[in-house]
Amino acid sequence: MLIICAFLLAIILCGAVSAASTITFSPDGKNLTNIPSNVKSTLKTTETSVIKNGIYGYGTYDTLKITGLDNQGRYNNMIAVSFNHSIKTLNMLLSEGSVYVKGNAIYGTNQAVMKISGNSGHNITLSGIETIPIYNIKGQKLFTNGVTTVNYYLKGKIFAKTSTKSVEAYKSFYGRYISVKKTETTNTVYSNGFTRTAVIYKVYNRNSLGILTGMNITGTSKGTEIINNKTVTYTGKIYISTRYDPKDLMDEKYNTGDYKEVKTSSSPVLLKIIPLEPY
Repeated sequence: MLIICAFLLAIILCGAVSAASTITFSPDGKNLTNIPSNVKSTLKTTETSVIKNGIYGYGTYDTLKITGLDNQGRYNNMIAVSFNHSIKTLNMLLSEGSVYVKGNAIYGTNQAVMKISGNSGHNITLSGIETIPIYNIKGQKLFTNGVTTVNYYLKGKIFAKTSTKSVEAYKSFYGRYISVKKTETTNTVYSNGFTRTAVIYKVYNRNSLGILTGMNITGTSKGTEIINNKTVTYTGKIYISTRYDPKDLMDEKYNTGDYKEVKTSSSPVLLKIIPLEPY
């Protein structure tokens, strides 16, 4: 299986860019639930391999394609190309109606760079870039300490910017290093002065062979809002369920499901703002 960068899939999961979600706030704005649609997946994965003289020279060219609807009803189209089992390019599209996010990545010797763009509906567009250092350990390419910045525009004017740092922890299974934990820290700054920081912890449960058997996902949040010309603060706890999809080979058959956030604040009410960070 080709090693790929999956942030593009994560970013569209937030309610601001997914028309498939059912979003509910409590009357005081302190509790948020985001429940994506749950449909039958039609994802299909194909991989071809050929030895030829191509753009990267003479050797083995592998092409991995993933197409179809995921279990949240969104259309996926991804093509990754590797040379001599080393990934070189990746092109992705995740869409639902007029809502879409796409990315184009190039993998070099020391880092991978993905350009991101999209239309999340309601006159909101986004653009960004993700840079991930590549570490070579015992002949394997490992990805960690990636940084993704995304600008969100409302009718052409920027209204928010997110910066996400993703840190992976790896463990060796019979000489093959596989991710066992991921921590994503996202800082969001809004043009109106609001701020938010969220940290998502993903623990990948694996058996003795390194095969993923489930995930535990939790998180924390904190932020500031301006209500009646006064700055108020909050802290929060985040809970995210997982879903099993035997056809979703890119995410090792497990992906994120329902999202719940419970905030605490001295303010009696908070504004009903949908988080922009990926999860």
